[in-house]
Amino acid sequence: MVGRTVIAAILITGATLTQAQADTADPRQGIANSRAAGIQVDPAVEDMMARAPIGSCANDPSQAKCPPARAIVYAGDGTEEDGWTSYGDPADAARTNTLFPQCAIKVSDNPDSPYKAAGKAQMNAANQCYATVTRHELYGSLWKYYKSRWYHMNTTSTAGLGATTIRVHTTYRCTATPLRAWRARGEGYALLAGVWYVEAQEKYNNLSCG
Repeated sequence: MVGRTVIAAILITGATLTQAQADTADPRQGIANSRAAGIQVDPAVEDMMARAPIGSCANDPSQAKCPPARAIVYAGDGTEEDGWTSYGDPADAARTNTLFPQCAIKVSDNPDSPYKAAGKAQMNAANQCYATVTRHELYGSLWKYYKSRWYHMNTTSTAGLGATTIRVHTTYRCTATPLRAWRARGEGYALLAGVWYVEAQEKYNNLSCG
């Protein structure tokens, strides 16, 4: 995957709920919906599903608008090369006849993620997949550590078909002058032969945003 020609991203719009509906909906309902529809949900991905925007296929893959799936599994044993973490390996669930990982995710180091620019904390991430993948989604989030815990500040997302590279750029306007620990987290979802594989990568940096 690393070193292959990057193909322009094909963006697909996701959520269809109104903002008012999303604000009052249960972010974990998609997990229950998926299991009720017969989709196997790996407990290791439940928190990530709940963080994904309500109305997205990552939050609820059982929706009629989402490609058919029979499982969603955590591919946390991915291998890393040149900063990219490969995933979607058939060894994760032995459900495909491919011989190598089909996707890779990367939280950018150039510039560092997270980083400060124009008074904002910022991060960049990318996800790339081969044509064997039906659809893939990418979520990039910024987290700040203060008052002895991590706080989620903002998330952006995008999606594409197989044989594409998709990218996100997430920002959060920060005004506090004390030096804080920030975390940039990328979460990639890839639908391969009816199975959603999920992988994550994180980078940390200390920022003073004032």
